[in-house]
Parts: sequence; structure tokens; C-alpha cells
Amino acid sequence: MSEVKYKASLDERFDTSNPRLNQQYVKNWIEESGLTKEKLIDELYHKTRGLGLQRNLMISYKTMLNFFGCKDSELSQYFFTLFADGDKIDIRKCMLALSSLLFASMEDLLRFQFELMDHSKSSYLTDNDLIILLQANHFVSNPNEILSKAKTILDNSIKQMQDDALSEEEFYKLANETPNLLFLTPIK
Repeated sequence: MSEVKYKASLDERFDTSNPRLNQQYVKNWIEESGLTKEKLIDELYHKTRGLGLQRNLMISYKTMLNFFGCKDSELSQYFFTLFADGDKIDIRKCMLALSSLLFASMEDLLRFQFELMDHSKSSYLTDNDLIILLQANHFVSNPNEILSKAKTILDNSIKQMQDDALSEEEFYKLANETPNLLFLTPIK
């Protein structure tokens, strides 16, 4: 069997500039892959923690296929391209984007996303963590597309921030008061 290799940076078939279209393709990929909220939490989240979640957990296309237990397909390639940085992706971005579509309750979603990004268990998110979270939740490839949202969040939260980090309490407050800043399609 030949080894699956894929370089997203060389693939011009996919136009990832439309966040709503990206969101629909990710939904289609979820269906194709048979992913569920339970699988995301019970298997994949704990698998990620077992890998010793580092600041950036970058994986290749082949590793992504193995990690999610999915097949090589055009939708898999699109999903990888959407969050690729060269020939690797940050697995946290993938899990954040998936969680924003799989969770039915805002409370569960926020808890999952905060815990996933708070790898140091400090109860704070850095500005970089926030950018990764926004990039995934808004289904955009280029982080520059969400910098104004990140700036708005940080400017509004500056009084509550400690060492340029967003507290867990402030994160929940922000998400409930202005969900359109955190999510492309807010969870009800």
C-alpha cells in the first residue's frame, strides 16, 4: 500500500476564502468521517492529551487521517488545506472547528474549547491561543482574517486580563455576551 502524502500548500484546487462554504465542507467531512461529539471527546481529546499536548501539536496529512480514522478523500484534503500551515496542521485547530459544529450546548462547547486551549492548566488563554481559537471557530485559513475580532475581544477584556491573558471567567462572559465574536454561527 502506498503511503498517503499530501501537501496542502501546493493544492490550488481549494478556495478556502469563504468561511460559510468552509463550514459547510467541514460539516460534510464530519458526515463522511462518521465523527460524533462522543468520539471527539472520548477518543480524540484523550488521545491528544495522551500525546502530551504541546504548545503546537503539528501533524501531517497522513497522521491526521490516522488520528481521525478517516479515509483519504477530497473532503479530507479540503479539511486539511483549510487549517494547513505548509504540510502540517495544528490538531487543536481541527478539534476546535469540529467541536463548534458537534456540540449542542454553548456551556459544553465553551468548557471543551477552553480546556483544549488551556494546555498549561493556568485558567488563562494567551492572545495567540485566542487567535487559534477564532481561526478555527470562524473556519478561516489566514489568521489575519480574524485579527480585528481578536483585537476587539482583547480591547474589551483588557481590564480583566492578567499578563496579557484572558481568564476563564472572562472567556465565558465574553462568549455569552457577544457570541458572534467567537463563533461564525453561534450555538443557541
